[in-house]
Amino acid sequence: KKIVIGLPLNLSGNEDVSVKIVRNFGKELKKKFSISIEYMDERFSSVQAKRYIIMMGEKTGEKKGNIDRISASLILQSFLDRKRNKSKYEKKK
Repeated sequence: KKIVIGLPLNLSGNEDVSVKIVRNFGKELKKKFSISIEYMDERFSSVQAKRYIIMMGEKTGEKKGNIDRISASLILQSFLDRKRNKSKYEKKK
């Protein structure tokens, strides 16, 4: 059991103040619930979510709640894909 949290790296992939806030939040969750925390790069997840919303027929893709929900799904899917690919690689060794 674990919680996956999107990490708001800047465009160059570096950490800034936002990342520090998110990591502190993750530490508090870990303390409070005694659960493993994993972080996943969330760069471009909102852009991808907007594109997906537009593909599904919305005109602008600008509904914040929808963008956030789809972005969270994309972040989690990226995490699961990374984990699956890592398992495949380890089996080939």
